[in-house]
Amino acid sequence: MGRNIENKQIRKTCKYCKKRIARKRTVCSNHTYAKRKAMESRKQKREEMKPFNKLFNRIKKSASTAGTGGQAYTLLRESGKSIEEVKEMYKRKAHHVSSKINGKSLKRIFEVKQDSRCYWTGRKLDILDKRDVMCISSDRLYLGKKKKHGYNLNNIGITTRGVNRMRGEMEHDEFVKVLKDMGMPINKNLL
Repeated sequence: MGRNIENKQIRKTCKYCKKRIARKRTVCSNHTYAKRKAMESRKQKREEMKPFNKLFNRIKKSASTAGTGGQAYTLLRESGKSIEEVKEMYKRKAHHVSSKINGKSLKRIFEVKQDSRCYWTGRKLDILDKRDVMCISSDRLYLGKKKKHGYNLNNIGITTRGVNRMRGEMEHDEFVKVLKDMGMPINKNLL
């Protein structure tokens, strides 16, 4: 009986999950060096994708409301429209979102196609910048109601929220001209 008590006191637990392990080991079979490295690698990839997944969610939300947002919803409801009428209005105005768009495709556009630079100004962007006007934002390059003018891989540029707001509803060439007239930097690929 005294021997059992000794064994229970000597038993060790894994330093990651507190699972019981043999005396000579420090981690269980689920937390070997290779498995820990693989878990850390997956976690790092998830962290790298986080800003692009958030951007994708903002694209879906923006497309569903056609950019009108929550204030318009509130105003329409206050004007006496039913929830079904408001949803129907949003559905008619909604922009198409291609099934090929996801966090990975947005990351590829940003890093490969745009060289981690703002589509409009060519300025190097920090994807982790949380300031409102410097936060990354997607911009439909060519505006319009047709399916090809929705959110698809050929019609998305990644910019900052501030530049996107400044553009508003201006057409592509008109906005480049405005940037030039204001003396702002312009992405060399647009000239």
